[in-house]
Amino acid sequence: MSFNPDFEKIDWTLLAKYFSGNTTEAENKLIKEWAESSPKNRTILKTTREAWEASKTTRQVWDTDAAWARLSKETQKQPKTSPSTVVKPLHKSKPASWKQFLKVAAVLLIAASIGILSYQNEAPETSEAIEQPPVVKEFTNHKGQRSTLQLPDNSKVFLAADSRLILQPHFNEKERRVFIEGKAYFEIAKDANRPFIVETDYGRIEVLGTKFNVDAFPESDQQEVAVAEGRVAFSTNENIQQPAILTAGKLGILPFNGDKITVQDIENIDFYRGWTQDRLIFKDTPLTSVITRLERWYGIECEIKSDEIASKKLTSTFENQQLNEVLDAIALSLDIEHTKTENTHVFSKK
Repeated sequence: MSFNPDFEKIDWTLLAKYFSGNTTEAENKLIKEWAESSPKNRTILKTTREAWEASKTTRQVWDTDAAWARLSKETQKQPKTSPSTVVKPLHKSKPASWKQFLKVAAVLLIAASIGILSYQNEAPETSEAIEQPPVVKEFTNHKGQRSTLQLPDNSKVFLAADSRLILQPHFNEKERRVFIEGKAYFEIAKDANRPFIVETDYGRIEVLGTKFNVDAFPESDQQEVAVAEGRVAFSTNENIQQPAILTAGKLGILPFNGDKITVQDIENIDFYRGWTQDRLIFKDTPLTSVITRLERWYGIECEIKSDEIASKKLTSTFENQQLNEVLDAIALSLDIEHTKTENTHVFSKK
């Protein structure tokens, strides 16, 4: 994974305060609005958070005074507003804390300069050897792919299509921390001394040993955590001290544009974990959501030709069935037409 953002347009100071837990509610809101304004900004926030975590675990010695001088020049050059710029805080920090946070932000600037943000394997050319940053392991499934992973702690992860899982540096030492984008079902090995932490763009789940499903696709409007066994602590990234405790049979929902988690009872846990057994389960699911899941599951492209049928709802279960069988069954159930062009499956009115 490589990414090369325009570092001059990012308020590293505010991001450093955010990652170190020293931002105000107003600043948290500004960062969230900035991240949600474009996919690029969301990628910057996520990738920088990973670099921040890596910088906390590496044993490199950072020259923060020199970096602070560099960073001060960078912040003076920043434009006041820009579509890809984190907005400045509404109030000024005190002089003492301002310099302190600039030094903290300098760690991010150095991390970017030596390639931590792009996870390059080669160190930059310097007069002295620099210890390599910790290894970050990443597992990615494209559309039409699913996989089962056995983690170093003997936990098992079922990774869905169009999803990726990242094991953070030093996984299974003092803690077991991963990042998920998309969908995954976790069966966590019990270890009271090393909590298992699942992070997403906006939420955080902490467990000791349990089974649960996480649904956190970037294009979705919410994140869901469904617990099959045990219990988990589900929180927003801005409020990890007050998590929602989810026990077996509970569903936690966090809107991507909100900061409050709602908890509901689960009627049938198989609706959330059936996909790990090659079952596609739909219950009153709008056709628009049905085709999104089909595209991920089979790696195909679908199109709805009529707005009138987009809201039709499907209730059905498909177990390890061929694509054509599933598409024909959906068309029959919803009384619609299914045709195929060269590369696209099309649904339309009869």
